[in-house]
Amino acid sequence: MIRLRFFAAACTSLAVVAAAACGGSSTKDAAPAPTGVIDPDAGPPQADASDASLPPDPLDTNYPAMHTAIPLVDNNGGAVLKNPKIVTITWDGDTNRDMLESFGDTITATKWWDAVRDGYCDTMNNCVGQGTGGGHVHMTDAPAPSYTDSAYTTSSTIQDLIKAKVTDGTFPIPDSNTLYAIYFPSTVSITLDGAGSCSEFGAYHNSVTLTAPAADEGGAPTQVDVAYAIMPRCGNSKAELTVSASHEFIEAATDPHVITPAYYMQNQLWATLGGEVGDLCASFSGNDTYSESGFIVQRSWSNKAAAASHDPCVPAGATPYFNVAPAAAVQVTNAMGIKVGSTKVVPLEAFSDGAMDGDWTLDWRETTSFTGQGGSEVLDVSFDRTSVHNGSKPNASITLTARPTNGQATFVLISTNSAGVRHTWPLAVRAQ
Repeated sequence: MIRLRFFAAACTSLAVVAAAACGGSSTKDAAPAPTGVIDPDAGPPQADASDASLPPDPLDTNYPAMHTAIPLVDNNGGAVLKNPKIVTITWDGDTNRDMLESFGDTITATKWWDAVRDGYCDTMNNCVGQGTGGGHVHMTDAPAPSYTDSAYTTSSTIQDLIKAKVTDGTFPIPDSNTLYAIYFPSTVSITLDGAGSCSEFGAYHNSVTLTAPAADEGGAPTQVDVAYAIMPRCGNSKAELTVSASHEFIEAATDPHVITPAYYMQNQLWATLGGEVGDLCASFSGNDTYSESGFIVQRSWSNKAAAASHDPCVPAGATPYFNVAPAAAVQVTNAMGIKVGSTKVVPLEAFSDGAMDGDWTLDWRETTSFTGQGGSEVLDVSFDRTSVHNGSKPNASITLTARPTNGQATFVLISTNSAGVRHTWPLAVRAQ
C-alpha cells in the first residue's frame, strides 16, 4: 500500500510512504512487537566531539567495508504471479484513460520490470516473469460515491463489485495471473479497514476468491483467488498515477494473495514502514522513482542487490550505494532497551559499494509518530562523527527522554552525500 504522510523538511514536504498494510499483505498491518533487547557493551555515553578532535579515520579501500547485512524480503511460502496480465479498468470521462491503458499493456515488459522482478520465485520455483496487457474495461455506469474493502473479512463492496462484473461479463474471466487494475474517479472515496483514501493511503492491492465462469462453452466454473489493485484518484497527474500503479503492480506480483502471503519482510525494524517490496523503497530516500519508457515508476526492493551490498532499491542510480548500519555485534532485528532518562552508546559502521566523491553526512530522524507507535517524539541522538566514508566506525549516543506512548520509539539513521542522495537505516528503542 501507498500511505500518505506529511514529513518535516528534514525529509520531504510530502512523502508517499508505505505502511505495513499493502492490500494482499494487509493481514500484517502491524509489525510484530519486538521481543529482544540490544545491549551493546560500548562503554559510557560520550559527549559530542568535533570530527577534528577524533582519532584518525582511514578510508577502507576494500568496498564495501565490513557491515551488518542488509535484510532480505522473506519468502513466506505463497505463490507469485508468473506472467501478470494487467486488466486496465477505467470509467467514462477519464482523461488519462489512453495513458493508463498503454501503461498497463507495456510496463511489465520493460527493463524496469526486469530489474524489480528479478529473483522473486515461489517455493515451487515459479518466478515472476514478464507480463502482458489483459484487456481494457470501459465502465459506463456511474460508480457508487463510496466503497469499502478489507483484508480481514469478506465484507467488501469493492469485492462485491468485482464479483458482479466478472459474473455479468464486464470484466474478462480471470485466471491465476490476472491483476485487475481499477482506477476510480475522483468522486469516489474508499475505506480500507478503517483507513481513508487520499488521506491515509494513496493506493493498495488485495485479492478476492470468486467463481469464474468457464472460458469454454460447456466447461465448469472454477474458483480463482484473483489479485486486484485499487488506485483512488488522489490527484490526476500522470506521474502520481503511474507511480501508485507501478508500486502496486510489483507488490501484487510478489505477494498477490491475502490468505497465503508470499514475499514480505519479517525483519521487525525494516517492516515498520511497510514490509512489501514497493513499501521498502518508498520512504525517506527522496530518490524513490525511476523513469521508464516515458512513465514515472516506483523503485522496488531487490533481494539480489541487497545480498550483494548494493542499493536494494532498483533500478539503482549511477552513484555508489552508501549507508551506515549498526555494528554486526548489535541485534538489529529487535528494539534496544533503554531506561527513560538514560543514554546508550551504539557502535555503527559506514560502508559504500564503490569509491565515493568525498565523505557523506550522518544524521538521524525520529519516526515514532509515522510508524503506528503513536505519541510525541521521545528520542535524542548524537554522533561522535558525522562526516563518514567507507570503513568509518562512528558511535551513536541515544537518549530516551520520555516513555513512548506504546513503549517503543523508532528512528532512522540518515546518510546524505554532497549531491543530496539519501539512504536510511531504521532502529528502534524500547523503554525498560
